[in-house]
Amino acid sequence: MLTLVFCCVHLANAYNTFWYNGIRYAITGNNTVAVTASDYGNYSGEITIPSTVTAATSTGNSYEEYEVPYRVTSIADEAFRDCTGLTRVTLPNSVTSIGKNAFYGCSGLLAVIIPNSVTAIGASAFGYCSSMTRVTIPSSVTALGYNAFYGCSELRDVTLPQSITSLDGIFRYCTSLTHVKIPNSVTTISAAFVDCTGLTDVEIPNSVTRLTNS
Repeated sequence: MLTLVFCCVHLANAYNTFWYNGIRYAITGNNTVAVTASDYGNYSGEITIPSTVTAATSTGNSYEEYEVPYRVTSIADEAFRDCTGLTRVTLPNSVTSIGKNAFYGCSGLLAVIIPNSVTAIGASAFGYCSSMTRVTIPSSVTALGYNAFYGCSELRDVTLPQSITSLDGIFRYCTSLTHVKIPNSVTTISAAFVDCTGLTDVEIPNSVTRLTNS
């Protein structure tokens, strides 16, 4: 599990970021936060993100500290980028979006548990997660970014939901992928399987009206 090297609750600073149980958060709105990149080195090991975290703050001139609860609603762009020692991440049901390059280059990542609350996965979010062998994209996801799983060379088992309508470069250079069943909600496929050298079978539904390799 992730080694805790910080106090459980830290005071929110002038840049609206704080630490909670070894994870850095950025305040994004009224009582909402995003998991953001560490400024003290990379995250590693197994991480479970809670749905709610707290930060200490002060009351004006009195400097009396009190804890404020925040709901974790997103994984920021590049939050875990190049965390090569990260092996497993479990996201809470409060998270609705995973930012671009959020897990890019996490070469040791074996699994990410994506909850049904997530509606958007950003571009290259899991690019070069070269140890990940399977992924299930929940039916809540309606936006799947360009190159979302680019270069996941060990990816073999993929489940796509009926909620997505386009696949844009999603599995480029996934050389271990052998079979993909595309849901009948998809209408556009663009460069989705470039250099998938192990791919032998793709089930394409009649709903697809545009298919390009670039």
